Amino acid sequence: MDPQNFSLRNTEVLAIVAAAVGLILLVSGLRIFVSAFNTPATSFRIRSRTVARTARILVADDHESMRRAVRCLVRMNPRWEICGEADDAQEAVAKAAELKPDLILLDFKMPGANGIEAGSEICSTMPTTPILMYTLYKTPELEVAAKLVGIRQVVAKEGGAADLLSAIETELASSHSVH
Repeated sequence: MDPQNFSLRNTEVLAIVAAAVGLILLVSGLRIFVSAFNTPATSFRIRSRTVARTARILVADDHESMRRAVRCLVRMNPRWEICGEADDAQEAVAKAAELKPDLILLDFKMPGANGIEAGSEICSTMPTTPILMYTLYKTPELEVAAKLVGIRQVVAKEGGAADLLSAIETELASSHSVH
């Protein structure tokens, strides 16, 4: 037996085992993560029966990669769906009016108007629809400006998926308890 071939085989086996363990942990973690969000917050009662309702989310971000990432995150929760996407503020305003989503996720910095301007316009016609701003530019000043126009929360992209998912869950739960 050649010692070099033996080491290579051990390395290959270890890499395969490590990849398999990583995949198992990822799948287990996703199941736990998804089950953590399976609360009755997005349900409603009809004749004393609870019927699951899918929350519809509009995503407005000028970067396709960010919209794709948000799409993947939203798909992890079976109670949420992306009902539409926009790549600028004007399209976000138009799609909000057309699609009537349950929640709107706006980027701050987009071509044309920014997320504050889009949020202001959307809030004037859809005041009960929660809007979250998901941005790289979160500052106390931006948070104040967002609140003044009716945007419920500003979430930093640096906070990662957990912060975004938590904010979505919070806003959907509060908006469904109001209706």
